[in-house]
Amino acid sequence: MVGKSLFLPIKRKIDYLVNYRGDAENVKNEVENLRLMKEHVQLLIDEARRKGEVLDPVVQDWITRVDNIEFHMKRLDNEVIEDKRCFKGCFPDCGSRYRSSKEVKKKIIVMNELQSEGNFSTVSYPPPPPSELGLVGEYEAFTSQKLAMEKIINALNDEQISIIGVCGMGGVGKTTLVKEVGKQLKTEKVFNCIVMVTVSRNLNIKDIQEKVAEKLGMKLEEESLSQRASRLFMRVKQEKRILIILDDLWGRLELHEVGIPYGKDHSGCKIVLTTRSADICREMECQQEIIVGVLSEQDSWNLFRREAGCAVYSPTLWDTAWKVAQECGGFAIAIVALGRALRNKDEPLYWTDALLQLKKSIQPTVVGVHGKVFTSLRLSYDSLESEETKLLFLLCSLFPEDYKIDVNLLMAYGMAEGFLMDIDTLEEARGRVSNLVDKLKGFCLLLDGNADFSDDVDNEESFVKLHDVVRDVSMSIASEDGHGFQVKEGVHLKRLKTEKLGGYKRISLMNCGIVSLSDNWPENPHLLSLLLQDNKDLMKISDSFFESMKSLVVLDLSSTSISSLPSSLSSLVNLRALCLDRCHLLTDISTLGRLKKLAIIRLKGSGIHQVTEEIRQLTNLMLLDLRGTRNLKRVAPNVISALSRLEELYMDGSFREWEFERMEDGGKASFTEVGCLSCLNLLYIDIKDEEFLSKDIPGPWRNLGRFHVSVGYSSGYEDNEQFRRVVRVHRIVKPISHWGQVLMEKTDKLSLERCNIDGMENLRKFMFGSLRPAPLVPLRFLCTVHCMKLITIIPSELQRTLCNLETVQVLSCEEVQVIFCCEEGTEQEQALLCRLRQVILFDLKNLKSIWKGPIPHGSAHNLQVLQVVSCKGLRFLFSPVQAQSVEKLERLELFACSSLEKLISDEEEEVKSVADATSSKFSQLTEKNSTKYHPTATFQNLRVLEIAYNRALKSLFPLSLAQALLHLNKLKISCCYGMEEIISNEDGDVVDNGIFPRLRNLHLETVPHLVRFYGGEILLDWASLECISIFRCPNLKWLPIGLQSAPKLETMKVEMAWFKQLEWKEHGVKELLQTIAEEYKPW
Repeated sequence: MVGKSLFLPIKRKIDYLVNYRGDAENVKNEVENLRLMKEHVQLLIDEARRKGEVLDPVVQDWITRVDNIEFHMKRLDNEVIEDKRCFKGCFPDCGSRYRSSKEVKKKIIVMNELQSEGNFSTVSYPPPPPSELGLVGEYEAFTSQKLAMEKIINALNDEQISIIGVCGMGGVGKTTLVKEVGKQLKTEKVFNCIVMVTVSRNLNIKDIQEKVAEKLGMKLEEESLSQRASRLFMRVKQEKRILIILDDLWGRLELHEVGIPYGKDHSGCKIVLTTRSADICREMECQQEIIVGVLSEQDSWNLFRREAGCAVYSPTLWDTAWKVAQECGGFAIAIVALGRALRNKDEPLYWTDALLQLKKSIQPTVVGVHGKVFTSLRLSYDSLESEETKLLFLLCSLFPEDYKIDVNLLMAYGMAEGFLMDIDTLEEARGRVSNLVDKLKGFCLLLDGNADFSDDVDNEESFVKLHDVVRDVSMSIASEDGHGFQVKEGVHLKRLKTEKLGGYKRISLMNCGIVSLSDNWPENPHLLSLLLQDNKDLMKISDSFFESMKSLVVLDLSSTSISSLPSSLSSLVNLRALCLDRCHLLTDISTLGRLKKLAIIRLKGSGIHQVTEEIRQLTNLMLLDLRGTRNLKRVAPNVISALSRLEELYMDGSFREWEFERMEDGGKASFTEVGCLSCLNLLYIDIKDEEFLSKDIPGPWRNLGRFHVSVGYSSGYEDNEQFRRVVRVHRIVKPISHWGQVLMEKTDKLSLERCNIDGMENLRKFMFGSLRPAPLVPLRFLCTVHCMKLITIIPSELQRTLCNLETVQVLSCEEVQVIFCCEEGTEQEQALLCRLRQVILFDLKNLKSIWKGPIPHGSAHNLQVLQVVSCKGLRFLFSPVQAQSVEKLERLELFACSSLEKLISDEEEEVKSVADATSSKFSQLTEKNSTKYHPTATFQNLRVLEIAYNRALKSLFPLSLAQALLHLNKLKISCCYGMEEIISNEDGDVVDNGIFPRLRNLHLETVPHLVRFYGGEILLDWASLECISIFRCPNLKWLPIGLQSAPKLETMKVEMAWFKQLEWKEHGVKELLQTIAEEYKPW
């Protein structure tokens, strides 16, 4: 038995040596299998990002672990290849072989585990649903609105009422009113969930289901209306109290067909609908009908004065201005629009003319729009100074009701039609359109459409919307002689009555359910724009269809199912803008080479396979958009370089197999062709090979105003990218060449992954100013990933340069010890990194300090979010001085920092950490800073603190710090195995029972050694506390809560067996809390 037990370990060691080569082959196979799986998962991640979904943290962690194993396997592979030998190379180095083979076997086990874990069914989940309630802005409720609001809220509080109708003429403010009601109820938490959707004129059950589902964070994949309704029905029932607002209803809507339960099916579901007709309220069987009337004379005058400005106070205009305000009929939209049109106009002529037209206003043919409203909006339109502003406004009427109109699309249409005066470049056109849009918003003729997409004003995707009444008026104007607009949308014209479409200049047939377009289209020699997008069933266009449209300059076939382009397309010799976005079945675009006047081609998300030689004939092309064309495998050589007028090239998430040297016909495009584009101002591009960064490629790099350059990644396409100048580098393998350095100088977002020591040294030299005095000044976002040899991320000299830096992310950088370092010799005392708002640190095993050295007071004073995850060597977060500097910190998250002993170091520790400094100025600065610390001035704006998986913390705060947390509203402590108390009081100070006055949510989970909340016995005042969750805290014997100390407490989730054994300082507390206590469910 002894011999056998000794033999087994020896046998294993012999196996490591004998199977050395076999293990090497096995590991190659496993690495390749894991690489293929990672690429598959990465494709799913890229797809999720394009959809704007939130990535699952488990998937992100899996990718990080795969990256780590790949990095280590490359090092191991090098050792196997080297096959170290001893005795001058005559014999294998058995020791080295043994160690390598043993490590290989361990890594194979890890890789097998990763492969079994990597079969993800989903990698993401939908983002929080957008809310339209935020669109209200500053709301001023007048007398009639206040009364209507009260009636709506009272009806919603009535358990017997399920459906409430809000009716009134177009323009009285129904939509704004119900949004404000929803906003108020959301703040007061009357409902768990509030959903608002616009129904609009062309009632479509499927579209309504889609909108409601989106707001609830779900996606309906089913085609059957009944199946979709059933799923939606069950989802709505999951909400205990839900308010659904259906805006702008024009006919009876069968709620059960949509999937909205109410009444006996779901008493917690309340429905508010708005409509212009009281008949609709009766058809919908509303149990309460609330009429929104026009404003009173005084309210009309107050609103008009606010919008019209100082001119109304002129003695010569006062009486006329009053009469103009009253002639608007009390319609808010008319008062605002006309007030802004007359704003600060001093000439009485403008005012008397407006008054005259209002008095003569007659009821127009527009259904549901009062004559006063129509005339006011028409006056506002007529007061627009330029024809290009008017035409841009009328172009917006080509889009369906409640449509979010892409401003970039308006620019493309306007550029192609040629009504933008004195414009030579796309950048000029974009600036002009942006200016015109702002003017139209100022006149209340356009609304901001961005709020549903993003609150970030820097997002370069800009959208606008038309108010439904304004759109009605604009369509009426657009249909007049001379403008030649014809708009049909959402009416499902299966068989298009084309004989009625002759003679128009602009035709919009969006989302009409068109299946095919035949050759019986009438002669239309003056047609300029034809918009056919969103006809998803449109599969065939007759080959002769476009022959009668010689003047056409804009054609939009986006989101259709065409698989080929008709031959008659080549007859559109005047075509300047062609939009084929999301034509997934379209594979060939070679026929476009004959359209010599094309200036704009949009193919985003289309199915094309290649860009062929014919495209090089498009020498007038200014914009080529190929974003997200995943199937694009070849761009023919010498095509890109032939597009000599190209200003904007979008190829992110598209072709990335660029050659370095220029190829003859038959190969692929060379990246040097991009460098030939002297007019290029915008470049979005992916490059597969990292070595391109080290190649000298001449080009217009300094002229680029916007760029997203992704090197070494599978895809760089992100539709919601908010930064204008982005460089993403997967790995720096050689010194960076001049073109790469130029882009990095200009970037406002820099992401670095896997920088080796040579590349990093080159990058450091670049950062420290080898090219110009102030490199990287525009940089706003810095991300470093897997920079394995880097020790300090941002030293002091770089901090002075990065004056615009807002976000720092450092992920899986194994050797990093310091993030921000002010080294010896720092002489200035002015604050650094003043725009820094977010710092995220992940998997930094050797991190010792986030801030180190004599940091000038006030540095990083705008920091709002600090997230530190898996930094196991970190003992504290801040020095006393730095803790006081981050005065705007709102969110602090600390996960798996097992060595963290304190949030803030002692002053002695701070001095010790910089004890190696010898400079007298350095010492003076340290001494000066150390005397400034006042605990009561620390973390005053902190709102959320979460900490989990820690063993070193005995307590979370000293009493002096806890008393400073006046705005803390959420405290979550999980899996802190060494924590004995939350607040320590070593100095024996008097405890203020008003600690945490705004704390609403307290969560304690798996804190097994927690004995007390703090070291005293007085009861605390929990003035704002709403929810307590306590789980697996067996040694916590009492809570500092009294009968009157938590007036807002609604929920208490605990282990009921533990709760029953708690001790209380006041009689009756247990019985009181037992009414709200419920069993904690950790899942």
